[in-house]
Amino acid sequence: MIKLIINADDYGMNPNCTKAITECMLKGWVTNTSLMVNMPSCEEAVEQARQNDLLDRIGLHLNFTQGVPLTERIRENPEFCDENGEFNWAFRSRGFKKLLRPLGTADADVLAEETEAQIRRYLDLGLPVRHFDAHHHSHLVYRVIPTVFGVAKKYGFKSVRRPVNVAVRQKLRARIYYPINAWWKTVKMRPYGFAFTDYMGALADFRALYGTLKNGATFDLMVHPMYLKDGELDMSGEMSDSGLRPMQETVSFVDGHSGEIEKISYKDIHR
Repeated sequence: MIKLIINADDYGMNPNCTKAITECMLKGWVTNTSLMVNMPSCEEAVEQARQNDLLDRIGLHLNFTQGVPLTERIRENPEFCDENGEFNWAFRSRGFKKLLRPLGTADADVLAEETEAQIRRYLDLGLPVRHFDAHHHSHLVYRVIPTVFGVAKKYGFKSVRRPVNVAVRQKLRARIYYPINAWWKTVKMRPYGFAFTDYMGALADFRALYGTLKNGATFDLMVHPMYLKDGELDMSGEMSDSGLRPMQETVSFVDGHSGEIEKISYKDIHR
């Protein structure tokens, strides 16, 4: 039996995604979601979850790459924000040397403050699940792991999303680089003691790996539900560059192997 978490990212990002994720959880298509506490529909998402008895399905989707931070000092730091005080991605520049260079003391301080503010906001909303991941997987950028993981541990979080470790890649360079990258990030994560699944990826990855998974293996399947203009539920290729398939295709594949797949929750992997 394969143990599967189907996690919908970006809860609270906007009304479209928020309503779609709520409906997917009610239909049983999605087992969990993760909340963006600095985005416009955060409170709307929590209210929908509260009305539908879904609060124990919500983890924290830390966000350092989109929108406006919760804290003041980071808005003035060019490593994280632009001149308008909005996140700018600079800290996760793809320059190899920069990615491996630790954050300076001042940068680490403002990141810790923002991480703590987002965690406190999540907890103040009355959400009980001690699981976190991050928008654009930014919690797994080498140079921020010590800061982000350290703050999450301080607040008693139990589990975290692991790096994508089964990505289906066509180019030889990518097939070599990504497994090594995932392995090294996992090494950096382990000292903090968080639980995480054996595998993580999108539908194409899950489907490609499915026949090789051992009994009892745990898989975090990332999805991004939204409504299309005609009102049909779908995942958004426009919102993500991860090669996601339509929601209906995910449902079809999982339901087609229902006797071999057990849907579980974050809390089921907490140590």
